[in-house]
Amino acid sequence: MGEDESEQPLTDHLVDQFASYFLITMVAFHLVGYMKKQFEKRHNERRHSDNRHSGKRRCDDV
Repeated sequence: MGEDESEQPLTDHLVDQFASYFLITMVAFHLVGYMKKQFEKRHNERRHSDNRHSGKRRCDDV
């Protein structure tokens, strides 16, 4: 039973470290997803406005 008490601080430290890395990873994952969505939105709007101004019609505009 003496060993369980000496390993407890290490276990708590590992749990805290895992929680920190998990939180950082999840924030980064959602941030990258948000940035990707914004990039695609801007890219689609720019392409759509370029088609409108050039006078060319694409097959999907029919």
